[in-house]
Amino acid sequence: MKKLVLLCLLLMTVFCVKAQIYDTRNYQLLWEDQFTGNRSWNTSTFIEQSNDPGFVPRWECKLSEYWPYYVTTNPQYTHQAYQPNNARFGSDNKMRLVAEYKNSIIPLECDDPLGYILPTGALCSTTYNGTYYPPHGRVYYHSGMIETIDHSNWYGYYEIKCQLPVHDGESAAFWLYGHGPSTYEEIDIFEHSQGDSHATGNMATDFSCGIWYNPDSTNYEGDSIHPEICAHNYYKRYVEVAENNDLTNEHVFGLEWLPDRLTWFFDGNVINDCAIPDSIPQHQMNLRVTHPVDNGAMWFFNLFPKWRGSDEFVIDYIKVYKLISDCETDLYIHSANDFVNYDYGVKHSITIDSSNGITVPSNTNLIMRAEDSITITNNGGFTVPLGVDLTLMVHSCVEY
Repeated sequence: MKKLVLLCLLLMTVFCVKAQIYDTRNYQLLWEDQFTGNRSWNTSTFIEQSNDPGFVPRWECKLSEYWPYYVTTNPQYTHQAYQPNNARFGSDNKMRLVAEYKNSIIPLECDDPLGYILPTGALCSTTYNGTYYPPHGRVYYHSGMIETIDHSNWYGYYEIKCQLPVHDGESAAFWLYGHGPSTYEEIDIFEHSQGDSHATGNMATDFSCGIWYNPDSTNYEGDSIHPEICAHNYYKRYVEVAENNDLTNEHVFGLEWLPDRLTWFFDGNVINDCAIPDSIPQHQMNLRVTHPVDNGAMWFFNLFPKWRGSDEFVIDYIKVYKLISDCETDLYIHSANDFVNYDYGVKHSITIDSSNGITVPSNTNLIMRAEDSITITNNGGFTVPLGVDLTLMVHSCVEY
């Protein structure tokens, strides 16, 4: 009976809502960007540049020199042209993705205020792969986006600290996207828009997170010719935050991406979880931060703008971590002191031998990971005091 009670206590600790299954001690920081220094966009490559010593370019911005790329995937839904001048490095060490209303009479098309490629007023029409795309007649806004130059983002932990704007048509997001074999997939660390405000209907407090999957690459149009096309949201969750600390304040959004588990975080707390490997992208992806203007900014059958302002998606930092792998090691815990001096990283197996009795030290906050098994022997008694945050996880060993 004592063994059953202790086992229940352990399970309560593992699955307690206070438990956080992410801890930087399990991870090695791959890179971070605090958006410091004097930076600008190269006018020919659209990659960031700086004369600061030791500067390593991380980001590229996007210019809408033609559509449908970087303007919208469908002219019915999005109404902005991405411009380098709308992804702004600040003297306060923050990145600002600025959406602004530009024209009320004539749609902007691909009007480029900096003259990088197109003359002012040039149209977003192009011939791409033998297909002619006519001008997109509903671009009334400019906005900004950034994407990592390195598109080999894979398993790990991704985190952003930011403040979001709130108004009709605002649609900020931090996400990973890429192509698997004949598929298109997204991991949306967060999406924020009117359409993502289903928790309460209040954009100031609501956002969503989840997985987007399209079995037929980037063809989103379901029609009679291709009835098999069916894009889906998987494990999407609508989240509400406190009204007295809404999304216009700084918050931290995070994602842990493992081969057999995805976990979403908001201000350090778990808000969504997927543990079905078949639903989790298993390939490298692109990391992108975007601030498009969607249909919420329009009225009268989406023909005319109703939002005529300017706003900022303000980014304080972005961090990317790599999980520490020590998967050749079988670790044995024999005493309470072994918890204090725990060697972090994913082990092959972990055995907690409580033959002589072990009480986990008070105020312990520990996440133990193994790829094969975690075994607890209870001959002498294994005790987890109240207030201890002990999380035990078994998952695949990540190979990079």
